Amino acid sequence: MAIVAAAFARAARGPAAHRSALVANLALLDWAYQEITTGANWFRQLLGLGGAAYGAAMLRQRASLLLAAHRRALGGPDAC
Repeated sequence: MAIVAAAFARAARGPAAHRSALVANLALLDWAYQEITTGANWFRQLLGLGGAAYGAAMLRQRASLLLAAHRRALGGPDAC
């Protein structure tokens, strides 16, 4: 599901792209959680940990970009 949503996010524009990127990140975090908790061996658990770190970083980046855009729209401290 994460791969399909990420592919759609790259092809789409506007709100659909943002929503599908969010779905892709959440699906990645779900997969990572499952791998960390029920991974068959240490390598799978390590992959899950890496996926969780990447997914969390992408969500943080997206949230900061949305917050900056919101502040610019309101004429806040980040306004250009």
